[in-house]
Amino acid sequence: MHKHLSHYLCCLIAVLFIATGALASEDIGDELRNLEQLPIAELEKAADAGNANAQLLLGYEYFTGNRLDRNYQKALTYYQDSAKNGSHAAMSTICNMYLYGYGVEKDYTVAFQWCKDAARAGNRSAMVMLAEIVTAKDGPMRDKPESYRNQVAFQFYEMGATRGHMHGQYMLGWCYENGVGVEKDTHQALVWYNKSAEQGYEKAINAAKHLRY
Repeated sequence: MHKHLSHYLCCLIAVLFIATGALASEDIGDELRNLEQLPIAELEKAADAGNANAQLLLGYEYFTGNRLDRNYQKALTYYQDSAKNGSHAAMSTICNMYLYGYGVEKDYTVAFQWCKDAARAGNRSAMVMLAEIVTAKDGPMRDKPESYRNQVAFQFYEMGATRGHMHGQYMLGWCYENGVGVEKDTHQALVWYNKSAEQGYEKAINAAKHLRY
């Protein structure tokens, strides 16, 4: 990593590397397997009682419009309640909303804070989104050289990739192939493309084929 990386980011990255040793689940279906079939009325009752998973699922239902009319503001409210009750999946999803502007104005600073907290809890999606945030031209590290931001992003992609995040694995392969944030290494690029491809990620499948031939 760049020798002039700020003390704050050094500490943050260290914290993320030693976060939960087990591979944390950030997927809605994994966390809510026992709740996803409950009627909405029962979910609302559980959510009102402070059940973080019920709050997360209601946020998901409002966000996707599957069983409820899509309402990003209600989704955000339930996600925030779930996050307050310790759900790192909710933290990651709030980051996603602010990163891409789902129902809120894009705000990289807010997104960074939520992703940082989720990543510390072991959320691999948050680790990958952190990479996108630090490389954004108008993000919180916009005053840093591009090469510097790329080196930081590489570290975050690596965190998500080593925990099995398929887009993170693809992006780590892309970094190795193109020498972004790391020296070019086509062997390592293919290793990570293959890991992502094994999970069915189409971009990685195509990238691995291209690299082989």
